[in-house]
Parts: sequence; structure tokens; C-alpha cells
Amino acid sequence: MKINVKLSLDDGERDALADYIDGKVNNRMASRKDVNNFVAGCMAAALTGLDKSLTEQEEIKKLRDAGFDDSYIRGWLQVAKR
Repeated sequence: MKINVKLSLDDGERDALADYIDGKVNNRMASRKDVNNFVAGCMAAALTGLDKSLTEQEEIKKLRDAGFDDSYIRGWLQVAKR
């Protein structure tokens, strides 16, 4: 199912999200793709949860090996660690 959600981010929020995704302060703002992937990662983690048998680094490697980008992984970790 495709869901359209209206989400408004100002430049400061886009900058903060890009900093969070990249893990460092930079001048880049999060793109639509970054935001979409971040939210997709959050949703996937909420539905599947964290694999307790793996360390966080092993989870990250598993997600990278599956082809997911940093935006998705950061979103996934944000929810899965709770």
C-alpha cells in the first residue's frame, strides 16, 4: 500500500536531519529521497524490531549488504534501539 503523508520541513530541520543521517555537521540539507528512506527505515524497524542475536554493528552491516543507504539505516536504528 502506498501512503501519502504531508510532511513540512524548513531548511533548519532539513539541515539537522542531514547532519543526523551523515553522523557529522555539514552544510548539506536532507533531500526528499533522504527523508523517504529515513521514514522507511523507521517503519521497517517498528514492524520487525531489532534482532537481539546481532550487535548494532552487525545489524548495520546486514542492512548495508542488503543495499540500504545511510538514511534508511539511521531511521531503522532510531526506532529499533527503543
